[in-house]
Amino acid sequence: MEKKVFLLSGVLLLVGLYCSPAFAGDAMGPPTAGLTTGQFRVGLDYAWSESDVELSYGGTSVTAKNAEANRILANLGYGVTDDLEVYIRLGGANLEQDEFDGDYGFAYGFGTKVTLAKDSNPSWGALFQIGWTKSEDTYTDTVFGFGKIDMEADFYEIQIAAGPTYEMQGWCIYGGPMLYFLDGDLDVKTGRGSISIDIEEESCFGGYVGAEFDLAQNCLAYVEGQFTSDAVLVGTGVAWKF
Repeated sequence: MEKKVFLLSGVLLLVGLYCSPAFAGDAMGPPTAGLTTGQFRVGLDYAWSESDVELSYGGTSVTAKNAEANRILANLGYGVTDDLEVYIRLGGANLEQDEFDGDYGFAYGFGTKVTLAKDSNPSWGALFQIGWTKSEDTYTDTVFGFGKIDMEADFYEIQIAAGPTYEMQGWCIYGGPMLYFLDGDLDVKTGRGSISIDIEEESCFGGYVGAEFDLAQNCLAYVEGQFTSDAVLVGTGVAWKF
């Protein structure tokens, strides 16, 4: 029994050092609705993030530092009313940390934005979005003697934000406070044992700021940054309305 506990703790440490998934959510865009009733939007979003995440099994836990992730997601939105839009996302995400360079795994999600006050400039709104990612990766350990390590991560992330959108000629700036939640599992298998590791966020409160630009009629682009005490994200995207 003690040998098994030592083995599982060792795997947890190894995953924390070299193979930990990276999490920091997705880009969000303005917190206010940007579509009129019946209008569609199709776009492409990209986000780079660097984050710390807590990995735990039983009474043992480690914090994975400075893990990087890249996300590329197609975005389809619809204006339910002038003040409410919904959207779905579909694409992939990968992770990089030290010697580990993971493949892109499947990612998807949905969200909604609502304009709460638009009688003045800036307008005010709030958004909610959730995303799921499931990916499989393999790492060969030559340091601790575990050999081939197979990993399968299955997790979801929730982001909630609110704030103003200030309109100017041909562009706008936006931002505000945000909440971030992460939960999921990381299944790790080696020739010497296997465990299912709990994954959680290190920090759930932060803020974000960004700018959106008109490129042409019904065509726009945006860039933004998100920050918590344990993570940073830079996102950008382009979209067409029709």
